[in-house]
Amino acid sequence: KINRDLKKLTEKNVAVWRSIFDNQGILVKSWVLATPRYTNKYLSKYITDKTREVRQKSLPFIDKDFRVSVQTHEDYPLEMQALGSSFKKINIEVDEVSDSELASWIEENVGFLSDLTPKLEKLVGNDESQVNSQKVAISNFFLTYQNMLEVLQKDYPQIHLSVLDCVAARKNNLKRKIALTGIGKAPATILEDEIRELERDLEKVVPNVLGGTRSDLCYGVVAGWLIECPLRF
Repeated sequence: KINRDLKKLTEKNVAVWRSIFDNQGILVKSWVLATPRYTNKYLSKYITDKTREVRQKSLPFIDKDFRVSVQTHEDYPLEMQALGSSFKKINIEVDEVSDSELASWIEENVGFLSDLTPKLEKLVGNDESQVNSQKVAISNFFLTYQNMLEVLQKDYPQIHLSVLDCVAARKNNLKRKIALTGIGKAPATILEDEIRELERDLEKVVPNVLGGTRSDLCYGVVAGWLIECPLRF
């Protein structure tokens, strides 16, 4: 196949290719054999030899760095992922954050969590035990979300970027809404609205992510907004 096709390119149809490519100012840079499997150890040397043969012909429509290569589906990881994610449903599972891990993280991030307490007091009142309980729950949502993002970045990089873009757009919209219209609603209603709107947005951009996973992502995002200040009341 390689030998036959390269002869068509460099010997049998030179006049035709020259008239086509020269007129368009195009240089042929590569010839690729696409195959399901690539297991022949001698093939690597063969395509190296063929690359050299074609270059030595110094044809005007062949690039000086022309190369022959063999490719399988492994050469197209992003395309494979995009194609695969069009059909399969994705469920992101991460290990639960233990009570001890949560306690340690909260203790180590007192400053990071400083804006959370006054918001929780508006949500649940001045009951210290309720505030602390909600702080643990929100920290859990936030850490779980961070772990889910790590899995997405590793296994589904395109979906990871789509999620980040969607979250950033919703965050900017939230900031504008608060800046222009103020609060105007009860804190619990604001939270419910933001979770619902974010889940709706995520469903549009990553429809193949299972609903449960999308919900977990939403709770984690909103927890982050509560901690980091874009969501305030």
